[in-house]
Amino acid sequence: MKDVIQEIFDELSTEHMGLSQKEFSSRWLCHSNSYWGYIKSSGADPSTEVMLRLWGQLQKQQQVCEYQLQNSNSEFQQRFLKDWINLYSDLSTKAHQALEEYALAGK
Repeated sequence: MKDVIQEIFDELSTEHMGLSQKEFSSRWLCHSNSYWGYIKSSGADPSTEVMLRLWGQLQKQQQVCEYQLQNSNSEFQQRFLKDWINLYSDLSTKAHQALEEYALAGK
């Protein structure tokens, strides 16, 4: 799961220019600011709960963008929102698949 979380962090940090590990830990993993840095440096495995939180945050952001899209009159804004919706959808699918694989492996 750690590799998937890293992929998601990398994509989010590209799209959210300047997203730090600390912000990712607190906003996306719903943990302390140092959590993601600790996981990476210690070699520890993230918990299933953390992956569930990340998946939930991605779903939530997708829903927020979908709501904003419904209420937007600007074509320009609508294009950006559609891109964000696709990004969050793709990333939440990655997170969900990682959870399924983890569960099927019996861990």
